[in-house]
Amino acid sequence: MRVLVIGQADDVAVDGAASVLGGAGHEVVRCHDDDGHLCAGMPGASGCPVDEGVDIAVTLGRVTGDGLVADGVRCAVRHFIPLVTVGDPGGLDGAVDGAVPTLRAERRDSLPEAVVAAAEVPLPRHSAIATTELRRVLATHDVSSTDADAVVRRSAGELRVELRPRTDVDDRVAQAAAVRVAAVLRSYDQASGAVGVVLDTSP
Repeated sequence: MRVLVIGQADDVAVDGAASVLGGAGHEVVRCHDDDGHLCAGMPGASGCPVDEGVDIAVTLGRVTGDGLVADGVRCAVRHFIPLVTVGDPGGLDGAVDGAVPTLRAERRDSLPEAVVAAAEVPLPRHSAIATTELRRVLATHDVSSTDADAVVRRSAGELRVELRPRTDVDDRVAQAAAVRVAAVLRSYDQASGAVGVVLDTSP
């Protein structure tokens, strides 16, 4: 996976985390240039890795006030990238406000497993929005929608949606639901790329 490691480039702990992730086969990108002070997305810099697609963001510092860590976390949340933290991420709840999943790795050497686990956690607000729209479409077509739900995950800058109507639906209704759910998600999340929708036909 492509993992954004947030923090100053010459910080020993941050560099160590990047090394552990790289050693486990993950592609590691940074949100600040080599001198550790310039945002990579600024004019003349190397270019923001988030714009090219990132699966997970990792932070090792406290998310309070201003600074490199706070800026990086805010950028990740704005792009709806799930977060993994190491140590005490003071201030994280306020910065995230439920917009993306957050997992905590107790140790730096457990980061590779933590980022894989974080990628499987649904995006809570996206899933709620998709569920509401799925139920609305089913009700419009006189299909029972009480137990229907949707799960949305993010991968490489794209949204992957699983619609679970929990009842039989014909192709016409399924297509209508897929189109409408994709539309409301694009409206909510303009930072992500394509929206892929699949239908889970299990009861």
